[in-house]
Amino acid sequence: SKEALEEALQGSAVALPEQLDQLDELLTSKAE
Repeated sequence: SKEALEEALQGSAVALPEQLDQLDELLTSKAE
């Protein structure tokens, strides 16, 4: 349904910064 899709999009938008932080940490640890 449209409501379920909107909820999923909001949830992923909230989770995205956390994923980016983890990715950044991974890249920095590989670069060292």
